Amino acid sequence: MRMRPVWTALAVAALAVSATAQERDRAKTPEKFKWDLGDIFRNEAAWRAEKEKLSAEIQTLGSFKGKLTASPAALADALDRIYNASQALGRLFSYASLRADEDTRVSANQGMRQEMVQVAAAFSAATSYVDPEILKAGKATIDKYLAAEPRLKPYRMRLDDVVRRAAHTLSDSEEKLLADALPMAGSASNVFGTVIPSALAVYAFPRYGHRQLLRPGPERTRRRA
Repeated sequence: MRMRPVWTALAVAALAVSATAQERDRAKTPEKFKWDLGDIFRNEAAWRAEKEKLSAEIQTLGSFKGKLTASPAALADALDRIYNASQALGRLFSYASLRADEDTRVSANQGMRQEMVQVAAAFSAATSYVDPEILKAGKATIDKYLAAEPRLKPYRMRLDDVVRRAAHTLSDSEEKLLADALPMAGSASNVFGTVIPSALAVYAFPRYGHRQLLRPGPERTRRRA
């Protein structure tokens, strides 16, 4: 019963903080206190153009399926294409996530991040055959390819890791099923990450002499789940 007053006080504080947060206008924040995303993409239009380009590229990555390990050159060609796509994906996702974090009350920016969740799921599904086919080729074949094709050298650690995780790798169809479930699996955390910072934006902790974000620690959250 003693906990009820504590939770009541916290609820009242949260509502008060939320009301204060709703009054904040990012447009009134001095530019020197805002992060500059121009080094990633010039603007949203440039981001969308690159996103469309990547989406088209993802649709072609399945062309290596069934012949990924046909030769050292074929494996190198496929991994180069997949790696370049993953780099573009990371850049696009970073921009969208940072835009979403600028103000979690702006639904358009939250939508950009959700768009990238969908693109990431498409990428995972399109490349879900890679690990199973590498495992099917076997360690001896992969080692021989690494020795024969210099372009595979940057991927040695990745290839060794795939072979090492053989016992934990699903079949081609199972890996694709897992990849397709990515957006659904992340929906709860996306909601938590959107609602909590905007509802409990900033709380004063006098003991530390400065203002801190009020966010539950992940370990405590997991224990309570």
